[in-house]
Amino acid sequence: MDQRKKDRVLVLILCVCLLLAAVAVAALVVVHNAYRARLNEQALQARPGAAANSGMLGGMPAAVVTDEPEEPEEGEFAYCMTAFPVSCYSEADPASPILDAFSFGDRLTVLGTEGDWYRCRLSGGGEGFVLREYFTPRRYEYPLVYVSGARDLRSWIPDAEFDLLFAGPDNIAGHAMYAPIPILEDTTAELLLQAAEAFRLRGYRLKIYDSYRPKRAQFELYDIVHDSRYIANPYVWGSWHNYGRAVDLSLIDLETGEELDMPTPMHTFRTLAARGSRDRWTEEQRANVDMMTEVMRSVGFNTIETEWWHFEYTGEGAMLEDDMVLDSGDYYNP
Repeated sequence: MDQRKKDRVLVLILCVCLLLAAVAVAALVVVHNAYRARLNEQALQARPGAAANSGMLGGMPAAVVTDEPEEPEEGEFAYCMTAFPVSCYSEADPASPILDAFSFGDRLTVLGTEGDWYRCRLSGGGEGFVLREYFTPRRYEYPLVYVSGARDLRSWIPDAEFDLLFAGPDNIAGHAMYAPIPILEDTTAELLLQAAEAFRLRGYRLKIYDSYRPKRAQFELYDIVHDSRYIANPYVWGSWHNYGRAVDLSLIDLETGEELDMPTPMHTFRTLAARGSRDRWTEEQRANVDMMTEVMRSVGFNTIETEWWHFEYTGEGAMLEDDMVLDSGDYYNP
């Protein structure tokens, strides 16, 4: 065989190898998606029947409270959480005279609300008005961010509590992997707001442990855990967290201020955290997970089998960039 024919044979072999590799990758993606769908179906089948009483949800009594998030009452404080100055007007109208301005971290005394505005007390003793969207009931380490197609949950759901474990030292990596700035893609954030309102009617508020998770953190976590049951493999596709489409959460009782009893601590990567382990949970833990799951599914979230705390939205909508550095300063202005 002359050299030219040998070269053609080698090229043909290489093309066949590349084609086989592409087929193998496509098959892996199909199997992965089928596996996740099967797990979700199993989790759905494991759910107990709906309570017959319309005032019950997942077997838990429904407390009747307001569906509005807690706002600072008269005399309580709110904090300016923008990186840019926020004007204080003489009336609830941006065309009225500006009396003062607030900067990041500044505290004001709330005297009441009027639509989208807080009525507040000025340092000199007078009164003014500021837009509520720039203030939160708690002071946070980083300013609010403005990412196209996303919502900063600190202002979007102001009564939620945030304990972003992967943004601090108390996690399997032993250090903060990104800044504690909780955001979600717009549609996902809207669904979570609907869920928060439903929980509020039943006497609970959200405690959020993770939302958007940059891809660099996903790689680091996977390289530590190396188990895609708990940390989705970023070398294949990654997690819905990486695109602002997933949230890890628990619930706080509005009356007691205590977190509900759940099967395991958050991000416990053991089989006890799996929905299929419900027979090993206490009756109270099962009821709490069932109640939380039913509300989240009712607004459009899916679950996974291995983590009771994880909820993801896989429907229509955008996906955020997968490795943003939210504290870079690039997202501090609208």
